[in-house]
Amino acid sequence: MKKVLLKIVEITFGLIIGFLVFKFSGNNIQNNLNGLFGILAGLLSTVVLSIYIESYSTHRKIDILKSDFQNLKELLLKSENYKVNLIKLLNDKPAVFERNDVPQLWLDLLWEINNRYWATTYIKPSEGWEQVYTKIGNDIQKAKIYANDADIRRVFIIDNKDEFKSVEKVIQEQMKIGIKSRYIYKDELNNKSFLKTYSNKAKSLDFSIVDDKFISFVHMNRKRIISKAEIWKMNKENEFYVDFYKSLFNEASEIQ
Repeated sequence: MKKVLLKIVEITFGLIIGFLVFKFSGNNIQNNLNGLFGILAGLLSTVVLSIYIESYSTHRKIDILKSDFQNLKELLLKSENYKVNLIKLLNDKPAVFERNDVPQLWLDLLWEINNRYWATTYIKPSEGWEQVYTKIGNDIQKAKIYANDADIRRVFIIDNKDEFKSVEKVIQEQMKIGIKSRYIYKDELNNKSFLKTYSNKAKSLDFSIVDDKFISFVHMNRKRIISKAEIWKMNKENEFYVDFYKSLFNEASEIQ
């Protein structure tokens, strides 16, 4: 609609210029020719005005792109600084993060994905997927899938059918952007002996594996409210979670 209005203004401007030249040129042949040239001049002024407006619009778009690029550079730099600090923290002991730092920690870990990101979700939906920051996380994961062809998977561990309804749309949205999302009821972990063995040994049912570099755990209370998170370097002890995840993913269901 805005472009249509601009075109109307341009044409009107040109016609006004042409009419004024024609009006003041008189009625003889020479003056009529002058009037004709006036109309042509008016139309030419329309073209000039159009070029000016398009040029201004293009410069504005370039300025916006420059601003977006600068913001992205700052975000990547922040992520790189985080990575350096994280590596310094991690030796044989985990890096521990308080509740308020967990959302940013999750986003930063997503930037670390190169080939693989396997994750579970067991925190209460209101603690995670109902929060705004998860939209940013989905955008990062989408970029990693398209840019790196990363294998990103997520298993939603849920307590009951009501909870399934609250995350069903989230699962569908993630599947649309290429995340291999499935769900499984918590009771199934207890009813299947091999899954129960894994779950009893796990530090948390909410964990993620980033390539072969890191594994993170989100700890929660009995109401599944986040209390803290911790990150470990991937080592032989933590390779147990790779086997756990494979079994969990195979047993989880897809949305039909």
